[in-house]
Amino acid sequence: MGATLSGVVATLVIDFFSKKAKVQSDAAIGITYTLLFAIGMIMISGWMKGNADIDQECVLYGDIALITWIK
Repeated sequence: MGATLSGVVATLVIDFFSKKAKVQSDAAIGITYTLLFAIGMIMISGWMKGNADIDQECVLYGDIALITWIK
C-alpha cells in the first residue's frame, strides 16, 4: 500500500513539474527523486525517530555488512 501510494505521489509530482512548471521531463524526475529522498531522510532523522531503528548514514552511504543478502 505504501509503495503504491508513493508511486502515485511521485507520478503526480513529476507530472506537475513537467506540465505546470514547464520543466523538462528528465529534470522533473531528478527534482522529484531528490525531493522524496530528502523527505525520507527528514522522516528518518527526526519525525519518525522513535518508530524506526535506522541509521541515517546507513541510508545515505549503504551498509556493507548487508551485502551478502543481495544475490
